[in-house]
Amino acid sequence: MKWPRILFLGAALWLGAVGEDRASTGGPYDLSWFSVDGGNGVSGGGIYIARAVIGQPDAGPTLGAVPYQARGGFLASEEQGPPSLGGVTDNVNGSLHLRWSNRAAACAQFLGFSWDIYQEGWVELSPVGSLWYPYLRTVPEGNMRVDYSGGYHVWMSNQYYDGDWHACVNPWTGILYGGTPHKPINVLAHDTGGRQARLDWKPDIYGAWHYQIFVYSVDEARWVNTVGPSGDSPWHFVFFLSGDFMNGSALFTVPSAGAYWFWIRGAGWLAPYPTGEFATAYVEVTE
Repeated sequence: MKWPRILFLGAALWLGAVGEDRASTGGPYDLSWFSVDGGNGVSGGGIYIARAVIGQPDAGPTLGAVPYQARGGFLASEEQGPPSLGGVTDNVNGSLHLRWSNRAAACAQFLGFSWDIYQEGWVELSPVGSLWYPYLRTVPEGNMRVDYSGGYHVWMSNQYYDGDWHACVNPWTGILYGGTPHKPINVLAHDTGGRQARLDWKPDIYGAWHYQIFVYSVDEARWVNTVGPSGDSPWHFVFFLSGDFMNGSALFTVPSAGAYWFWIRGAGWLAPYPTGEFATAYVEVTE
């Protein structure tokens, strides 16, 4: 809502210290520093409205105790609007620490939400499966769980008592290095003939340092050595920036024709390099 005419009145007075920031006094005169402050208010009549202070309150720490608090600073808007997202840091445990500010009217609550770049979907938090991560309207920072390492888009929003909702216009985009990697998705195994199989998956180029792969023979009911990215081995490691990693594809030679299960999981960036959940793919390999 816009007022037809708004008069902004502001006046501040202070008598500064002289010399080395010390008060100057002498005789009947005292020039100690002080400010003339006033509170927020609206007055007027007819088509004229005055929204003003006599001296802006000094900015500083919050005073008082629950449930009453006084916070110095500048006049806030009385119109509803979005908050502004400030710094975002990695807590190295599958969560982010967010800081934000709200120069619009006081809201009912803040709501954080995020988009998972690897899974190409909104992060829905367990156990309720909600997109929203709520914060009290009185706090300017807080933690947000996302659980997995990787790339994210993160927003802060606010909601008002009348139901109006506003998302920030400056979302954060970045990489969370802490946490457990996602379970690999789009995992498929293909028979390519000659006792060879190709394993394909969607690589998480932001959330995994390497992938671990091993193969189970259904016919022999045991784990078997295969020839693949790590040579002739029961375990294969596909590291970040390698061709197999970036392409999300690796070729394996199995001991004999038959039915096989391929198992694959990601390992995290930071010590102790946590590993994620296994994904599996079944294939029948021919000679």
